[in-house]
Amino acid sequence: SGDTFTVPSGATLDVTGATVTGLSAGKVLQVVYASYSTQLSTATSSWLDLGLSAAITPSATDSKIFAHWIISARLDDDCGYYAQLVRDTTAVYTPAFNRDIYANQSGSETQRIDMRHPTFYLDSPSTTSATTYKIQVQTYSTSTVLFQYDEGSGGLTSQLVLWEVGA
Repeated sequence: SGDTFTVPSGATLDVTGATVTGLSAGKVLQVVYASYSTQLSTATSSWLDLGLSAAITPSATDSKIFAHWIISARLDDDCGYYAQLVRDTTAVYTPAFNRDIYANQSGSETQRIDMRHPTFYLDSPSTTSATTYKIQVQTYSTSTVLFQYDEGSGGLTSQLVLWEVGA
């Protein structure tokens, strides 16, 4: 209670079974997870809801929300997409390059790529109200992208994880 000590460089501090209190900065306060597995086939030059969303209620206005999403997709040759993160109705992350994920193989046969693409973003929502985050996608070229592709054996699932981090 009020005592301070220094842990020497290279040494470790074992707090197994201890209760640590009084920490707030950088502490993970809550985690919300969502997944979405319904197949979506699209070739659109407009932002389209992927179907993946999650709501979180920050406990303080200075909390940060660390968003991590993984999009599952099947791409054909000369095909691609990009994705943005939307907080309620405002896009808070949009990639600077319009081909965030792009497939271009050479050869005479049509090539397909099944992939999972992770992206991270740290947001400052400045609220203690329930806040919904969702992923929107837009395709590049006229080729169709299959999101959450399902061959009938379980398919690919897209995921969104939100961490509230204390300021």
